[in-house]
Amino acid sequence: MSDPTLTSFLEKNHFAQGDKPLKFIRKTEHGPLELLFQPLKRTKYAGEIRYREFVGCRVTFTMRLNVPSRFIVTDRDIAQNRFVVYLDKRKGRINLEGLRDDLLARVAEKEWSEHILYQEEVQEALGILFSTERQIRRQQSLTLDPMGLTYAYRMKSVDLEALDELIPAYLLVSEKVKQAGEPKVKLSATPLENLFVKHPYASAILILVGLMLLLAVPFIIIGLIFFIGK
Repeated sequence: MSDPTLTSFLEKNHFAQGDKPLKFIRKTEHGPLELLFQPLKRTKYAGEIRYREFVGCRVTFTMRLNVPSRFIVTDRDIAQNRFVVYLDKRKGRINLEGLRDDLLARVAEKEWSEHILYQEEVQEALGILFSTERQIRRQQSLTLDPMGLTYAYRMKSVDLEALDELIPAYLLVSEKVKQAGEPKVKLSATPLENLFVKHPYASAILILVGLMLLLAVPFIIIGLIFFIGK
């Protein structure tokens, strides 16, 4: 059953009718979970009348972990984009195989990441978080950075029942990351990441502007390039 508090929050703020992202903090036994809802609109015309139609939303889960490492799990084809591979070589990122055939992880530290991502429970959680349908999977990503663990995906409609199925799997991965201990190679957050934490709405606007300028590039490729380019 969906969270009635969240349902009320979205309805009160007229989410489907608005254009602004909404942030909701959900209390969990593992700590506060930040849910960010970004409405997606398409411009349509009825004669000379222009209007914006709601076509879904981008949902992001974030939990602050303060773990000094990085990895990203996403669709294999997205991760093997030529420009992404080029940046990987420059930054020393490592491919981590052994997940699902259609998924690939890029990690900063192989042994530490393997200890987390190869656990049977985590593999099952990834099976829930990532769709087997290619078009849906290409818009999903799970990212760890020194600020926290972030899962992002797109919903065609505001389906809170589906959201509630994803949250336990996300929280399991989050808990396994916290239990893994410190990595040998300790990384720190970049100034840009600190900006995202302090000014999330302004940062979201910057991302949207960037996407508008690069409409031909899939959303996850941009996110992956941003991640490995640090």
